[in-house]
Amino acid sequence: MRLVPLLVRRRFLAATALTLLAGCVVRPPEPAGLLVPARVIPIGAGRDDVVGLLGPPARGPVFDRYSNLSEMVYSFPFPAIRGETRFPDGTTRVEMVDRIHLFFDRKNKLDRMAYRTDRYYPSVTDLRIDQITILPHRIDPDGRVLPLVAQP
Repeated sequence: MRLVPLLVRRRFLAATALTLLAGCVVRPPEPAGLLVPARVIPIGAGRDDVVGLLGPPARGPVFDRYSNLSEMVYSFPFPAIRGETRFPDGTTRVEMVDRIHLFFDRKNKLDRMAYRTDRYYPSVTDLRIDQITILPHRIDPDGRVLPLVAQP
């Protein structure tokens, strides 16, 4: 007769312990929104390919009469663009920026890229960039672009 209440108590204690332990498990929050992977764009890429990878530009295309190039500007709210410049002596310069100017020729091929441009002649660039990498980022449901890792 005492065996039945003892089994009921054990089951109750086991169920209570299981409920408490299951409630204590901390799961990392799922990233909400769209995760965008890294993309690499070299000199000579097609304009349709670039627009397909990056979407519509923040500004452009604007035709520059000085160089006969079309300019498109892409920008991010944080440094998400890594540009690589290869020098003849074999060294490579890497710089992180939040804005990139892309210049396309009449055949819609990427002719040059720049971080900083001249105020009056944007196609005059100070440093040649051979390749850019757009780092992975997340687009939340509100449309904000957020980095995947904390920025310094």
